[in-house]
Amino acid sequence: MKKIILVLLVLFVSVGYLQASGTAGMQFLKIGADARGNSLSGAVLSTVSGVDSLYWNPAGLNSIKGREAMLTYNHWLANMQYIYVGFGMPLLISKLGRVAGSVTYVSEGSVDNVGAVQDNLKNGSYDLALSGGYAMKLGKIHLGGAIRFITKSIFGYQSTGATVDIGGQMGIPGVNGLTVGMVAKNLGIAFGDISDLMPMTYQIGANYKYVMKDNSINAMVSSDIMVDDSPYVNVGAEYGYRDALYVRVGYRVETAGNVLGGTKGLSVGLGGKIENLLVNDMKADVTWLPMADLGNIMQVSLTVGF
Repeated sequence: MKKIILVLLVLFVSVGYLQASGTAGMQFLKIGADARGNSLSGAVLSTVSGVDSLYWNPAGLNSIKGREAMLTYNHWLANMQYIYVGFGMPLLISKLGRVAGSVTYVSEGSVDNVGAVQDNLKNGSYDLALSGGYAMKLGKIHLGGAIRFITKSIFGYQSTGATVDIGGQMGIPGVNGLTVGMVAKNLGIAFGDISDLMPMTYQIGANYKYVMKDNSINAMVSSDIMVDDSPYVNVGAEYGYRDALYVRVGYRVETAGNVLGGTKGLSVGLGGKIENLLVNDMKADVTWLPMADLGNIMQVSLTVGF
């Protein structure tokens, strides 16, 4: 077990040293895959436990109890349309771990043709990512990995690439409700007409959940180090009533300052659980992200267990 922990620490420290300044491509990989995670400012890597783990931290996939599917729709900035579909399940022998897959599609719209040399603008642009992940438990540590194949088209020019995510989660012995997590995301490179760095990110975080009868409070914090941006500190809090109704708030602190001003960095959200005869459980989540002068973003996710 100590060797496993040592290998993980060496991996994440190495990733930290590999960070370099510059502009990365495939920026759509930074868009959170579900409303709950975004409403908590993305500080969920130590607490995520469903099919959405495939995006935030693949180690969380190991907490999936049955088959689970998720659909997210997001009207993003600049008239972009974001769709995420994911599915996860235990293996036939659950002790061997869990698997998951997802499809991410982002339509970035089109631009009117304004000249003979710009005919390709009519083709519009889009991003597409196909992901697969696996997680298992070794001792008290949940470990997971994911691979992602990506295609990007910008007005007729295309690039392809692949990335790898590696993550872990672990409860702290002797402290009930406290968990820690770490993940290295988007390790890879793109090739083609638009070759560029991937938005590689190194994250570490912690979560504490306090439960008292029908009420629960989930407090979390994480730190992000990115190849193409200044570091972030993310904080989030989630109040739950009977595991059926949730109120969430988060805030992302930019170490370089809030360049857009206003409420950028704030996120708020609601979640609810619906029981019916067709599925084991159904959860609906919504988040609101104010982006100052860029406008507001509304994201909706629906998760079904069956």
